[in-house]
Amino acid sequence: MIHLEPNDDSDEFSPFDITPLVDIVFLLLIFFLLTASFTYPTMHLKLPQSRSAKAGLHRPDYTISILRDGEILVNNRPVSIGTLGKIPPNSSVLILEDTNGPYGRFVEVLDRLMIKGVAEISIATKKK
Repeated sequence: MIHLEPNDDSDEFSPFDITPLVDIVFLLLIFFLLTASFTYPTMHLKLPQSRSAKAGLHRPDYTISILRDGEILVNNRPVSIGTLGKIPPNSSVLILEDTNGPYGRFVEVLDRLMIKGVAEISIATKKK
């Protein structure tokens, strides 16, 4: 009969392999990075309120934002007032203007679009 002696190393700390634990942590990290919702920088516009506001039926070709300081953005890119002349006449445009923005700038943008003959111009409001 074979006689086995107890291991004398039972008092010592046995090495713990953390490789599988590190693998799991990295997999969880990759999972959360891929599933996290990424937020994009947005503008903080205070839209004017309207009782007759209706939801838009389709996505406009161009979105023109007029910020509080009068800066103009087309599809979230800063542009000059002269650049609005490059918008094709057969396109649809949504204008967003801050309530506290300069009204003169709004009229100027609207005038440029009308002169260019833009087919459809919508003005964004917030329902009361």
